[in-house]
Amino acid sequence: MTVTYFSKSSPIGPSSRYRLYQFLPHFQDAGIECRVDPLFGATYFSILQVRSSVLQTCLKIPYVMARFFKRLGTLLTLGRRDVIVIEGQLFPYAPPLIERVLAWLRYRLVFEMDDAIYLTRGHQRKMPVLFRMASGVIVGNNRLAAYAAQFTSRVKVVPTVVDTARFLPQPVEGAARRTQGDDPITLVWIGLACNLKHLNVLAPALRRLQERYRVKLRVVCSEPPVLPGVDIEFRSWKWQREVEDLQHATIGVMPLEDTEWARGKCGLKLLQYLAVGLPAVASPVGGNSEILV
Repeated sequence: MTVTYFSKSSPIGPSSRYRLYQFLPHFQDAGIECRVDPLFGATYFSILQVRSSVLQTCLKIPYVMARFFKRLGTLLTLGRRDVIVIEGQLFPYAPPLIERVLAWLRYRLVFEMDDAIYLTRGHQRKMPVLFRMASGVIVGNNRLAAYAAQFTSRVKVVPTVVDTARFLPQPVEGAARRTQGDDPITLVWIGLACNLKHLNVLAPALRRLQERYRVKLRVVCSEPPVLPGVDIEFRSWKWQREVEDLQHATIGVMPLEDTEWARGKCGLKLLQYLAVGLPAVASPVGGNSEILV
């Protein structure tokens, strides 16, 4: 069996990393040949860090166009027996013309969704079209499944998971040191810079806690948050160090605003915290309510 997987990004993107790349060795062991065509790579995430919106746009447009043309080249090499799995969509914000052609050519199309992208501009009409032509739809939680089920009965919930051979609890000796002594209580949050806004939900409670206790918030991200009055320990995210950054904390946190977009979240942060043995506190929104009960 041959699967061509059109992912949103290279392994640097957490969605693709946890929904696809960690499974590639297992696909190979099962005799499934899987070739991957990521739309965006590390360069794209670097462009997103550019502060000037004008400069960011000037850099983003030629990069995205080049990646679109590369993806078109991959489509021309598809074999007739390929199963095509598309993370989100082939060409974001573009009409579903290529997908229609692939369906007309009787390729088996499977769409995967782990965020409520159907809420974003330009996708309210596009996603129903894609789901109706699909041989299957894979989603990350029940909220997303309920949406997709409006357009197709071929929906499967596959929750996001972490590799517990990598995300391990800290050894007993280290864990004992973490919970004793005069060290402050370290709350930890890990995620993309675009989600730092959710920490605003937690900020008032943190300020009150820090008035009475020695508490700090460790933020593992590509950029630090702006939370006046909150003691922040910023750690730039590194794949090689992310497990250690979590292991050496005290409590994991995942605050969310109660919005329709947040209700589509799949709770990856909680899984990371729990896998390394941390207690976790989270807003009862989206997949969080299915993980913490």
